[in-house]
Amino acid sequence: MILRYLSIHDNLGKFSQKWKNYNKNERTGYQSFLSDFFRCFGLNFEDPNNLPFEYNTGNGFADAYLENSVIFEMKDFNKYKTKEQLESQLPQALKYWEAKGRHVPFLVLCNFHEFIIHDTRDGENHHVKLAQLESRVDSFSFLVKLNPTFVPEQEAVTKKSAMLVGNFYKALIERNAAKKEDIDLFVLQALFCLFSEDIGYLPAQTFTTCIRKIRDGEDNSANILGTLFKMMDEKEPNRKKGRFANVRYFNGPLFSKRPEIVLEDNEVSLLWDCCQLDWGNVKPEIFGAVFESSQSSKARHKDGMHFTSEEDILSVIGPCIIEPWLLEINKANTERELIEIHKKLMAFRVLDPACGSGNFLVVAYREIKKLEQKIFFKFKNAAACTYNEAQQKLGWFPVSNMHGVELNQFPAFLSKVSLWISKKLLVNEYRLLEQDLPLEELKHIVCADALEIKWDNVDVVVGNPPYIGCKQIKEARGVEYCNWLSKRFKDHNQMSDYCTYWFEKVLEDVRPGVRVGLVCTNSISQTNSRIASLDKVIINGGEIFNAISSKKWSGDAKVHVSIVNFINKKTYSGIKKLDNEVVTKISTRLLKFEVDVESVGLEVNMNKAFQGVCALGKAFILSDKEAEVLLKNKKNKEVIKRYYTASSVVDDPQNNPSEWIIDFQDWPLETAKLYPEVLDCLKKHIEIEKKQAEKKDTKKRNKLRSASNKNWWKFWRTRAELRAAIAPLEKYILVSRHTKYPIFIFVESKISLPEDSTVAIAFDDYNSLGILQSKFHTDWYKFQCSTIKGDSRYTNTFVFETFPFPKKITNSVGDVMKNIELYRKEACKKQKIGLTDLYNEMAEGGHDILKKLHQKLDSEVATCYGFAKSNLNSYENVIKFLNALNSEIAEITSRPADAANVRKVAKKASGVLETTTSKKIVKRKQV
Repeated sequence: MILRYLSIHDNLGKFSQKWKNYNKNERTGYQSFLSDFFRCFGLNFEDPNNLPFEYNTGNGFADAYLENSVIFEMKDFNKYKTKEQLESQLPQALKYWEAKGRHVPFLVLCNFHEFIIHDTRDGENHHVKLAQLESRVDSFSFLVKLNPTFVPEQEAVTKKSAMLVGNFYKALIERNAAKKEDIDLFVLQALFCLFSEDIGYLPAQTFTTCIRKIRDGEDNSANILGTLFKMMDEKEPNRKKGRFANVRYFNGPLFSKRPEIVLEDNEVSLLWDCCQLDWGNVKPEIFGAVFESSQSSKARHKDGMHFTSEEDILSVIGPCIIEPWLLEINKANTERELIEIHKKLMAFRVLDPACGSGNFLVVAYREIKKLEQKIFFKFKNAAACTYNEAQQKLGWFPVSNMHGVELNQFPAFLSKVSLWISKKLLVNEYRLLEQDLPLEELKHIVCADALEIKWDNVDVVVGNPPYIGCKQIKEARGVEYCNWLSKRFKDHNQMSDYCTYWFEKVLEDVRPGVRVGLVCTNSISQTNSRIASLDKVIINGGEIFNAISSKKWSGDAKVHVSIVNFINKKTYSGIKKLDNEVVTKISTRLLKFEVDVESVGLEVNMNKAFQGVCALGKAFILSDKEAEVLLKNKKNKEVIKRYYTASSVVDDPQNNPSEWIIDFQDWPLETAKLYPEVLDCLKKHIEIEKKQAEKKDTKKRNKLRSASNKNWWKFWRTRAELRAAIAPLEKYILVSRHTKYPIFIFVESKISLPEDSTVAIAFDDYNSLGILQSKFHTDWYKFQCSTIKGDSRYTNTFVFETFPFPKKITNSVGDVMKNIELYRKEACKKQKIGLTDLYNEMAEGGHDILKKLHQKLDSEVATCYGFAKSNLNSYENVIKFLNALNSEIAEITSRPADAANVRKVAKKASGVLETTTSKKIVKRKQV
C-alpha cells in the first residue's frame, strides 16, 4: 500500500518524535526502527518468510534490502555520531552493492539520528537529519517507486530566504516604517527568530505563531513581537508568567532595544512566507546575500562591498587557518599534547578588518570548530573517555575570539547575528555540551573605518577589502577623506586601489609571523597597486606562500580577483602553491619566478606612444549623413576627421574607422568660428546631450563637462604631444588599449584621429611593427600590463616605454610582417571577420599559414636580440632577458658603459648569444 504525500509527511513527524531520544546500539533496535520507518511510506512486511532484514548479499549481511531499490546499513550512534563518521562506513555498504551486481540505485547509512543517502548513479551523498524528515520526504521517494528529489546540503531554501527577507527589508525602508537604524534592528531580530525556532534557540513555531496571529488579526506586530523580544531579554527569575514563559533568556546584545513597528498586510505576508521555509537548512552565510539584497547597487558600489563565495573564502581560510592547525593537531597524540594544543586553539584570535556581514568570520569559526572536534575525538581515544567527558575536560573554542571591523552599522551587527546562529548550528551538529545561551556580547566586532583605528592583537587576518579603484576613491569616499588618506599614509602610492591601504595596516598593526589572507582585485599584482601592497610585504621581510593569481570573482561585481596568503614580516619554510600548483617561489606579480630589478621607462622610448584623444561624450561625433553634408564645403575637411576606435582595430574586417569626428584641436574659439557650419552642428549636439544627461545618471560625465564648459568646442583631452608625433608621418601604428592579445595595425595619419580606447605609436616602418607584433612584445605586454575587470590593458607607459627594442632590426623582420599584414587583410575580407576573431580562430587551430608566419617573425626577432631560439617557448626566459636588457639600457643611457655588459646580460638571460650587440644603445637603428 502506497500512502499519499501528506500521510507520509505526518507519519514521518510522528516517527521522528518517537525515535529522537534513542541512544542504544544498532543491534538492539534497528529492526524496529526500520519497520517503523518503512511503515511511514506504507510498506508493511507481514510475511515472516519475506522480511527485508539481515539480508545475505553474498558478501556479508545488509541490515535491510529492498529489491532493486535500496540497501540500508544501520550504525551505532554512540560510535558514529557525526556526518563524517557515518560517511566513513560507506565502503562497507558499497561491498553489498557490488555483491548485488550494482543494480541497487541507493544506499542508506543511518545512526538513528541522521541518514546518509548515497546515490550510486552519480556517487553523490545527501544528508538528512531525523528532525528534517518531514521537510525532506522527496529525498526518500524511491521507497514509493518515484525518483527522489535531492537538494544541495544547506542550500534548499537559501536563495528563496534571501529574496524574501531582502524584500521584507526593502518594503519597510520604502514606506519609511521607522528610522533606518530601527528598521535594521527589527529585521535582524526577526531574522534571528526565524532561525531560532528551527534550530532550537526558541521553542518550535514560537515566531511563526506570532506572525500567524498578526496575519489573522488576533494581535498587532508591535504588541506581540515586542512582548516576545522583551521576554527574550529578561532573566528567568525576573519574569512574570505569560504566553512566552517557556522562552529562554537571550541577553541584551540583540533584544535590549525593541523598535515598535506596526507591519502592513504586504509586510506580514512576506514575513509569513519566510516562516514557511526550513531555516535549519539555511547557511549562516546567507546573511551576506540578505545584506546585499537590502542595499542598492549604488550603495554597494560606493562602499566597494560585495558578497564573497565560500569557495573564495576557503582559499584563505584553508592556507591561513585549517592547514597549519591540522599539522599541529596531527602531531599531538598524548593527553598532555592534546590538552596543550586545545589550550592554544582556545586562545586563537581571528580578525576580518573588512568583515561586512561576517561571511569570512562565519566560515573561519565553523572550520575552527571542526578542528576542535578532531581534538575531542583524539583526546577521547587517548584518555579512554567518552566524547562528552573529553569536551568537559578541554572546554570549547569561544565565539568571542572572532574579531571584525566594518564601516557600516547594519552589516557590523549582522556579523554578530551570523556568529550567534552559527554557534547554535554547530552545537547541534557536533552535539556539543557548550552553553548556547545567553548570547555573548561579541565586543570585538566593531563599527569603524579599519584604516582609522588600531587593529586588535590577533593570530590571523583574513578578509576581502573593498573593491574600489584608485580613480573611484574620491567619488566613493569624498575629497576630505582622500586628503586624510594622503596625510595618514604619506609614502603610499596614491595611484593604487583602495584595498592596498589594508596592506599598510597589516604592516603597521599585525605582529611578525602572523598569516594574512586577503581576497583583492587582481590589480594588487600590477603596476602601482603592486608597488603599494605586495612589494611592501616583501620589502618588510614577509613572504607569499599561497596565491590564486587571477580568477573571475564569484559575486555579481564585474571584477577579477587575486587571492593572496602571506606571512607578515617573516619568511615561510613550507610548501608554496600558486594557482594550486606547487612552486618554489611566488613573486609580487603572482608569478612563479621573479626578476632581479623592476623595469623602468627608457629614454629612447619617450614621446613615441600616446593614448588617443578623449572627446568626452558623443557631441563631437558625426553621422555619415552629417559628415557628407558638411564635407561638401572642402574647407571643413580641415576639422572633420575619421575617428579610429578600438572596434576599428579589432572588429572591422578592413580596419576602417567607424565614425567621423569634429576636431578643433587646441585652437581658440575665434579660429573655430572660421568653420561656422561645423561649430553650429557641435552646439546642437551639445544641447541634445545635455537634455539626455538630465534623464540619466551621468554625474561623472556632467562633472567633467562642467569643468570644460569654458572650452566647450575642444576635446577634454586634445593630446598635443600625440598630434606633434604623428604629424610628420604618413601612417602610424594603432593598438586597442583593452585586449587579451595585442594586435597592431597601420592607419593613415593625415585624415584620422585615434580615440582614447587605443594607443597610437609614432612609427611608420614595418620593422618596428614586426617587433611589436612579435612574441617578445606580446610576452612583455602580459608581464607589464594592468587589467580592468578581466581584460588586460595596453599602456603607453608601463608597457611601451619600458620595452627594450633590439639595437638593430633587420629588414627580414619587416618583410615577414608585410606578409602577416597581407594575410590578415585577405582572410578578414574573405570571412568578413575582424582581427580578434581571426586570432581566436588561429588559437583554436585554424589559419596554419598565419601561425607559421608568426613563428618565422619570432625567429627573426630573436636573431635581432641575440636570443636563443630554443628558449622562445619559455615565457620566464623571455621576460628575464627583456627585463635584464631594460636595466642595462637604462643604465647605459644615463652613463657610458662597456658593451660587454650588455652581451653578458643577454647571454645570462637567453642561454645562448647568437649575434653581437653594438657598443652604444641609445637610439634604435634599422638595417
